[in-house]
Amino acid sequence: MCGIAGMIDWRAATSADALRSIGEAMIETVRHRGPDAGAVWVEAESGAALGHRRLAIIDLSPGGAQPMHSADRRYVITFNGEIYNYRDIRRELQAAGHSMRGESDTEVLLEACALWGVEAAIERAIGMFAFALWDRKTRSLTLARDRLGIKPLYYAATPQRVIFASQLKAFRAAPDWRPTIDDDAVVGYLRHAYIAQPRTIYREAEKLAPGHILTLREGTTPLPKCFWDLRAIAVAGQRRNDPAPDANEAIERLDALLRDSVGLRMIADVPLGAFLSGGIDSSTVVALMQAQSSRPVKSFSIGFHESGYDEAQCAKQVAAHLGTDHTEFYVEPRHALEVIPRLADWFDEPFADSSQIPTYLISELTRKHVTVALSGDGGDELFAGYNRYLWAERLARVFKMMPPPLRGARFGGGLAFARATNLEPVVCVRAGVMAAGVARRQAAQNHDTPRQPRAGRNLPPPREPMGTARRGCRRWPRAARTTVGSRHRRRFPRSRPAHAVPRHGELSSRGHSDQGRPGDDGGGAGGPGAVAGSPRRCLLLEPAACVQGARRARQMVAAPGARSLCAEVADRPAEDGFRGADRCLAARSFTGMGGIAARTRAACV
Repeated sequence: MCGIAGMIDWRAATSADALRSIGEAMIETVRHRGPDAGAVWVEAESGAALGHRRLAIIDLSPGGAQPMHSADRRYVITFNGEIYNYRDIRRELQAAGHSMRGESDTEVLLEACALWGVEAAIERAIGMFAFALWDRKTRSLTLARDRLGIKPLYYAATPQRVIFASQLKAFRAAPDWRPTIDDDAVVGYLRHAYIAQPRTIYREAEKLAPGHILTLREGTTPLPKCFWDLRAIAVAGQRRNDPAPDANEAIERLDALLRDSVGLRMIADVPLGAFLSGGIDSSTVVALMQAQSSRPVKSFSIGFHESGYDEAQCAKQVAAHLGTDHTEFYVEPRHALEVIPRLADWFDEPFADSSQIPTYLISELTRKHVTVALSGDGGDELFAGYNRYLWAERLARVFKMMPPPLRGARFGGGLAFARATNLEPVVCVRAGVMAAGVARRQAAQNHDTPRQPRAGRNLPPPREPMGTARRGCRRWPRAARTTVGSRHRRRFPRSRPAHAVPRHGELSSRGHSDQGRPGDDGGGAGGPGAVAGSPRRCLLLEPAACVQGARRARQMVAAPGARSLCAEVADRPAEDGFRGADRCLAARSFTGMGGIAARTRAACV
C-alpha cells in the first residue's frame, strides 16, 4: 500500500515554502504506508500541494516515483493502489500513439485519464485504487476510489481550501484544522461497530464512497458521482435474463474467472505470498496461486494455544497438500497486549472489529518474508458463506406464507424477526426506570396506600408501566386477559376494561399471589406467563389492535420465546443493578396473524 495526501488553497495565498512544509508534514504521518520513498509536488500559483509515500510493487525504478506528471504536463497524480490489467490498457495507449516512459501502472492510469478522461479510464481499469488528479489547466482536483472501497480516501472541503489523505491523521498537519466529533457518527458506530461512509468521526471530514468520483473546483459544491453501483449491475443482470448454464458449464466458468482473478493479482516485482487459515476461501486462493506458480507459494497462518480458536492445524494440512512453503506464528496474550495501545493510531477513528489484532500480527509476520500477500477476504460475501444468508432464505419462505397485508406490517421498536421459522414472538428486553411509575412503586414497596385513580375516564397517567388505556376493549376475549390466580379472575371479570386492571402496588399491597390454575393462558402456575418468586410480578397481555382471532393470539403468547423471557425476568436478582421499585423489565413480542397484533409485557417491580 501507499499513502497519499495533499492540500489545495483556492485563494493561492500560501507560499511555495509553506505549501511544501504542509505537504511534507502530511505525508510524514502516513510514512508507515509507504516506507520506500516519499515526495511532494508544489505549485504556488494555484495553491496546490500533492504528496506521496511509496511502497514499490511494480516498476521499482525511479520511473515509478510519485507525484507523477502526464506527458503533456497538464495533469499531476498521486496514486495509491494497483491496476491489475495495466498491461492491456498500456497496449491500447500505444496503439493510440502514446509513448510510455516507464513500466509502472501509475503512468498507465495517468495517461489513460489524459487521453480518455477520468471516468472512461476508470471503467477500463481492474484494480484497487484511490487517487487524486490535479488538472493544472482548469484548476480542478479529481478524487476517485475503487469500486469496493478497498483503498481509503478522506477529504475535507471548505470554500477556502480542500485537504485529502489516505488517513485522517494527516489532516492534523494542515493549518487551522480544528475538528469536532460527529455525534451521528458515534451513534452509527455504537450500532454497527464501525463508522459507515460517507461519515467520519469528525464532522468536518468525509469518506469518498466506493465507486465514486469527486471533482472539486473553486466556488462549487462537492457532489460525488457514482461510476459503479452493485445494485444497478444486479438489476441489469436480472433484466437481461440470461439462460442459466448447466452445472458443468457453471463450474468451468467460475474456475476460469477465479484463475484469471488470482493470476492478475500475482503480478508483482517483489516477493509474493498468501494468508492461509485453512478455510474454504483462503485455501482456494492459495490453491489457484500454486497452480499458476512454478515454485512453492509462501503461505502464512496464525495460531492460538486455545483449541477453540486455533485454525493453524487445518492450515498446516492444506499447506502440506498443496506443497506450499508454510510459516506459522502462535499468538500469546502478551502479543495482543503489545498491539492494543497502538490500535487508535492505526485506525484514526473508532473501529470495533476484534480481528484487527490477529490481522496485524499475521501481517507483521508476513512482512518479514514477502511484500505482498493475498487473502480470502470477500469470499463469504460473494458466495453467501455466512449463516445469515441461510436464515434470509428461510425467512423469505415464511414471509411468502403470510398474508400480503402483514408482509409490509411495521413492527415497533426496531425489532427484527428472530427464529421466525416457528413464527415465535420476536422478543426485545428493555430495562430501565419509568419516571411516571417510580413514586407509585415505592409507595407499594413501603406498604403505603396506593394512589387512587383519577376521576372521569379512570385513565392512568402517560407512560404507566402497566400500559396505557385501550378504547373500545370493554369486553376482552378470555385468551386476551391476564389470569393471575383464581382470586384475580373473580375480582376482574371479563367486562372490566384494560385500564381497570390493578396496578402493581395494588396487587402487592392486597397480597395477591401469582399462583394460578394449571393450564391457564395467562400468569398461572402452569401457563406460559407464570412468573414465580414474588407476589408483585405479573404478566399482562394487551391487544394492540382489534381483539378478533383470540385463539391465534393465545398461540402467539404461548410460544416458547415468551416462556423463556418470563423465566429470565423472574430469575433476575434485585442486586443486578435495578433495585426493587426502580426496576421494570419489559418484554415485548410483536407479531401479526389473522388481523391480530398482540403485545406481551412482563413487568417486574
